[in-house]
Amino acid sequence: MGAPRRSRGRLAGALLGVFGLLAHAPTASAFVWPNVPDQVAAALEATDPAERRLAVRQLPRLPRALAEPLVRKALGDADVEVRLAAASVAAGMRLARGGELVIGWLNESDARLRLAACELVRAAPTDHAVAALGRVLGDADASVR
Repeated sequence: MGAPRRSRGRLAGALLGVFGLLAHAPTASAFVWPNVPDQVAAALEATDPAERRLAVRQLPRLPRALAEPLVRKALGDADVEVRLAAASVAAGMRLARGGELVIGWLNESDARLRLAACELVRAAPTDHAVAALGRVLGDADASVR
């Protein structure tokens, strides 16, 4: 009776260790079902902005190679909330040339977009984007300056 209990105890300890490691693993490396990227891509095409907002929140879960083109697409979305969420994801992943995609945001009337553009340029700087930041120093909103 003692040996099976020890084996179960070791198995339980090993499982807890594995789950502990998985809990601290980066989300992008987690297993994603093969149909999830297609579902996220389809949701980013939805006419309902709420559906696109939910989809953009799923992008960090995808493998980088699949997420990058979807993040780039979401940065051009008509809905401000989708664009803001996409900028946050792009900054987190340090999207290559991501700063160039949001240079136009520095002229937006919504201060949140201007600030998000600054954050993305900081996370993924490029020559063109850094030069555009000079205009931001005179921004009317102190949080953007």
